[in-house]
Amino acid sequence: MDTNWLQPPIPTHFKVQTLVQPQWRLADLRNGFPWTSAQEELKKMICRQYGVQHCLLLDRARTGLYLLAKGLGLQREWVLTSCMHRPSAVLIHHLAGAMTFADVLDDFTMDPASAAKLLNAETDVLLVTHMYGKSADIRTLRELADRRKTMLIENCVHVPGGIRVDNQPLGSWGDAAILSFNVDKPLGGLLGGALITNREDIWRAVTALSLKPQGWGEAWNRMYTTYLAYRLKPLIMRWYPGKALRSPKNGVAEIEAFKIGAYARYQPLSIHPVQAAVALEALKKCPQVTQQRVENARLLMDRIENSPYLILPQDDLRRPHSFLYFPILFNKGERFEISRQYAEMGVETKWRYYPLHLQKDFSRCRHAGLEGTEAAWRRHLLLPAGAGMAREEIDYLSECTRRILGNL
Repeated sequence: MDTNWLQPPIPTHFKVQTLVQPQWRLADLRNGFPWTSAQEELKKMICRQYGVQHCLLLDRARTGLYLLAKGLGLQREWVLTSCMHRPSAVLIHHLAGAMTFADVLDDFTMDPASAAKLLNAETDVLLVTHMYGKSADIRTLRELADRRKTMLIENCVHVPGGIRVDNQPLGSWGDAAILSFNVDKPLGGLLGGALITNREDIWRAVTALSLKPQGWGEAWNRMYTTYLAYRLKPLIMRWYPGKALRSPKNGVAEIEAFKIGAYARYQPLSIHPVQAAVALEALKKCPQVTQQRVENARLLMDRIENSPYLILPQDDLRRPHSFLYFPILFNKGERFEISRQYAEMGVETKWRYYPLHLQKDFSRCRHAGLEGTEAAWRRHLLLPAGAGMAREEIDYLSECTRRILGNL
């Protein structure tokens, strides 16, 4: 049976922290009160950390893409990678005349050589994602966009503020950038997002468009789903009587359930005050959380022996890694079987971002060969290595990985 599309089973007993570790706490609601005063401080702190002059707070990151497309008339071709969040891709599908996919390197970031083959006179946007916390080759991609006179938008939803390349923060390399405050992002909050830029013309264009206020519904939904789906997950998985929650799911069907017509009409919204207040509290803690996450990831890499069957994430000054996730690529073995072994040992794993070009709604989009994208997707798993993990958990996770490698 082909199990490439199956999401891994979830452990019954968690021996280490869950894969996604929310940073927000109920106390953040109290600390941020009155919530309406948090937005200006949040904008100022974001501008300092990302090295920009302007910040527009929104209901979610993809609203920033909508405002850029509408405000600047970016309605021709967008070049991006096929490893992308489907709802954002669906929105771009309705905004742009064409979507074109560049290939990725084995760290899931855009391959500049592949992108260079695709940019042409019809290209309006080069959308560059810093994937799983790993910086794309932003200097090379910035030079490419400048040569081709193409707007560069940074997708910074996976990187916290303060990550620098050539002493310049990620988020300030692009003509504009988008951020997310969702629970599985660096801030680990209650959704919300931002559009940031240093360009006055872009700022005038996007702020000329109207935003409706967001109601309580989204914030309240994020509060209880965060606790049920993430913070209480170990207890729920242990005591829930049935196997339905723990069993492997058809991940492709889950992704494609988000219909291609969902954003045919899109309403841009502002951030809710409670989301901004929680994001502000999380942003204050973010440098310390990021440092701990990086230390845990480096410790895990040191603990795992070198193996020809395994590619570990790389961290260097030219392209730093903030390790929102810890992706590993197996050169041998079947991914689902490997994930099943992890689950039996109490370790949660997952794969993300089923490539867009393999989804029927985007299968006809132009690309220049996506062998790297398909190979990376089929071979990768995400391991837990978040800021909340103790040294003993890191040791146990590395022991599990060495045991699995020994069985290959």
